[in-house]
Amino acid sequence: MLHLDNPLSAPTLRLTPFQRGDNYPDTGGPGNSDASPATDSTNKEDPPLASFGEWLHSFRTDINDLDKALITARYVQSQSAQNDFKTSEVNKSLKEHGIKLSNPSSSLNRLGEKKLMFQTRKVGSLKFMRVSTDGQKHLESLKRHG
Repeated sequence: MLHLDNPLSAPTLRLTPFQRGDNYPDTGGPGNSDASPATDSTNKEDPPLASFGEWLHSFRTDINDLDKALITARYVQSQSAQNDFKTSEVNKSLKEHGIKLSNPSSSLNRLGEKKLMFQTRKVGSLKFMRVSTDGQKHLESLKRHG
């Protein structure tokens, strides 16, 4: 929806929470003081912890390469203003943290085939992806308990 806050200034485009990818319950959005999704332990969309190390440590140690790719993708997605990620961003994050996968791009493609992530948009040849609800559920199943 296009809004003109000041007729003399350039028009601004305001996106609804749904269009931005925000996942607010039917509470009127982030400004509603009754809503506290970050404190709800059942909320599957809780953002990852502040650092990647803390986020990774919250998962079991017996995870495979696909799971590592999904965990990293979700973290990178949480750091994005558009709530999505590029394969190259996930590859870079894996390298920065010393995590070696045999073929990260192939792992992300396989996660897409398993419906654990999906393409949100394409800019030229760049594909932008997002972890799906099924991917979120899978991440929850990989969490450490206790």
